[in-house]
Amino acid sequence: MCLVVYLGVERAFDTLPSPEPETFGLEPNVFPVPLALSSKAVVYSVREWGGNEWWCACDLHMNQMHLQEEPPNQTTEAAYAFLRSVIADALSDNAQPVLFSCWDGDQKLRTRVERKIVVSDLRPETCLFDDIDRVGAVGPSPSVYWFGQEQSPDFLK
Repeated sequence: MCLVVYLGVERAFDTLPSPEPETFGLEPNVFPVPLALSSKAVVYSVREWGGNEWWCACDLHMNQMHLQEEPPNQTTEAAYAFLRSVIADALSDNAQPVLFSCWDGDQKLRTRVERKIVVSDLRPETCLFDDIDRVGAVGPSPSVYWFGQEQSPDFLK
């Protein structure tokens, strides 16, 4: 099973840099759009570029067990640095970024975890995308993360 991460914004980025192989980038033209981001004007998939195709976002999935066994590798550190940069750009453009994560195939499930975060939360040590595992017997937990608002955005209610 693979982690998928999406970024919903109110305005498209002017340019999307072409990622080098085995680095993260934004895949445009996501279809179908995850239910949790259906009210966003533009949705990108945050993925690793394999050189000739897009891969998953599994390098963003860290949990306490991973961190105890070995520290984040260079790919994971670079993936989080990329994500921080993209979110900072979206915030400076007032594009109201929202991240959505789930296991691939769960994009249409109702969101079970909603958290307000700041850009500095986007680092491996926070185990941010581990929220998808925290529901226990209920199964994977699609999660939404928003930035800079005091309460859950209207489209999540």
